[in-house]
Amino acid sequence: MTRDGTLDRLKLESPHQVAFGVAYQPTNKFLVEADVKWLNWSSANGYEDFDWNDPWVFAVGAQYKVHRKLTLRAGYNEAQNSVEEHKGFNGQTPTPVQGKAPPT
Repeated sequence: MTRDGTLDRLKLESPHQVAFGVAYQPTNKFLVEADVKWLNWSSANGYEDFDWNDPWVFAVGAQYKVHRKLTLRAGYNEAQNSVEEHKGFNGQTPTPVQGKAPPT
């Protein structure tokens, strides 16, 4: 909200992503897959003030078809933290976002 009580119009953008995945099915009951993804938070509109990093995300998964009506799935996902460095950010004080000063 602005100082005069009107609402702000902030624009937030989802980050651009680049992803690649591969799956292999050695039998008709078993499937394994792996994915890698990069998220471009540092260039996403609306997030510049937060100094977010561009993380890599790695994932692996498998599925096993026990019966035609039952498939078991398991997976693991590992990602880098987007908010590792704060570059002077202090969560206890108001921070300007998109060039708009916080209310005082």
